[in-house]
Amino acid sequence: MTIVWIGLIILGIIIIIAAFTVGDWLPFTDGPAYFCAGGIIVCLTGIICFFAVPVTGYMKVESTHWNWTVDIYTYRAVNESGKTGEKSSYFGAKQAAERCIPVNAYDVDITINSGSHEVVDKKWTDDNGHTHKETHTEHYYYARYTYTINKWEKTSEVNSFGKDKNPYEPERPYDITAPDVLGNHKCGAGHNETYTVTGIVDGEIKTYTVSKFDWEQIGNNDDFGYKKFRFGKEIWDLQIAQ
Repeated sequence: MTIVWIGLIILGIIIIIAAFTVGDWLPFTDGPAYFCAGGIIVCLTGIICFFAVPVTGYMKVESTHWNWTVDIYTYRAVNESGKTGEKSSYFGAKQAAERCIPVNAYDVDITINSGSHEVVDKKWTDDNGHTHKETHTEHYYYARYTYTINKWEKTSEVNSFGKDKNPYEPERPYDITAPDVLGNHKCGAGHNETYTVTGIVDGEIKTYTVSKFDWEQIGNNDDFGYKKFRFGKEIWDLQIAQ
């Protein structure tokens, strides 16, 4: 189908060019304009289909892989910052900032800033086509704030991987229920799973991420077809050759 979409694009370009070369010969008024509009529609149709319609691919499987990871978290001091929206008063901006800061935060700093902008009250056009407007200046306040908070953050991960069909969780180096003490580490309760297939597509070795279900169906040396968007990485609609 790729050839069809490219053909539409080329045809549209030809029609547009023809509109400026032979369009005046057409027997009806505004012939070049209609001719050019038709060419643009054909060209745009080809471009949209080229990018939006999924393409099919074919792969000879060389290997399948799995990778399971467990997240590692560290309880540590983290600096956070933010900004409030525009408020009509100094105290309104300060209160908005205070509402954004967790109760267990420390080293809190709030800075109140001011600004102004022009507000249009009325706008009209006179008999001579000139535009007029009535405005007033509106002043506002906003707050920037920073604080430090102790919390669990992902700092690394451990993983297990293989080419067989028997995935397993990696060994967990830390308990999942470590207390909230600075410097402590803990593991996430679950794990993340990734499954990939490597094979030859159009003479090139490529690797795709697939679902666990599809990965379980595919074996080495299998042939399968798939669909994906032209410049996308995700593939679907796997058709395993029998």
